[in-house]
Amino acid sequence: MGSQGRGTLIGWLGAFLGIALGIAVSLNIDTLAPRLEQLFGFQFMPADLYYLTTLPSDLQAADVAATSVIVLVLAALATFYPALRAAGVQPAEVLRYE
Repeated sequence: MGSQGRGTLIGWLGAFLGIALGIAVSLNIDTLAPRLEQLFGFQFMPADLYYLTTLPSDLQAADVAATSVIVLVLAALATFYPALRAAGVQPAEVLRYE
């Protein structure tokens, strides 16, 4: 597997973990926020400013799918430029300055 393939794999792994974590947090924000505040010992999201416990989280499958596709494409594209640059460098040229 080339450097571009490894970069894409790492990017996609991070994307999938981020998507899963985002879904989990959005579905449980009403119980997660008070527990985090209790754990850290201060109120970082005051109830009078942030209505996390009263407003429901509306997770839309179409939004998650669209965002996921965009993130996966960007993660793959982000590996192309560095891989192309590395492929254009002659190994002997790089080792000459080491």
